[in-house]
Amino acid sequence: MEDSVGFWGSGPFENDEAMDLIDEINDESATVEERCEMLRRALVVASEPDSLLTVRDGASAVAAAAIVASNVASTDPLVGEFSEWVDVSVAVDSETVVLAIKALRAAVGSWSELLNLAIESKFEDELRESVNVILVALGATPISTPWL
Repeated sequence: MEDSVGFWGSGPFENDEAMDLIDEINDESATVEERCEMLRRALVVASEPDSLLTVRDGASAVAAAAIVASNVASTDPLVGEFSEWVDVSVAVDSETVVLAIKALRAAVGSWSELLNLAIESKFEDELRESVNVILVALGATPISTPWL
């Protein structure tokens, strides 16, 4: 399992990989279309893993899904204290929403190192709560116990 991703919480932006995604999306030279493509790329990697989904790819997918959700939800409980860092002004279509739901479920699915890390570190309940907030904002059914 990867140890190089730093986590300081279970929220979608409380890890190094999420902060890297935010930096990439906030690149002033990136167009809205390029920002959407960055999000889609993170979601596709997680939703179509050919093997065990790494912690990095799982964490990146959770952050990308939170950004997608913040664009479709009527309220935005997802970005919170990171709202000043995250430019969430991206166009989101229904296909991207479906992709975000699929990626989120994979990020905490049985083939995910992120889930394994959460269980080992005893923050699986907090991760599930964070993921469920995003799923509900996307219009999907929350994950119940046990995990997928």
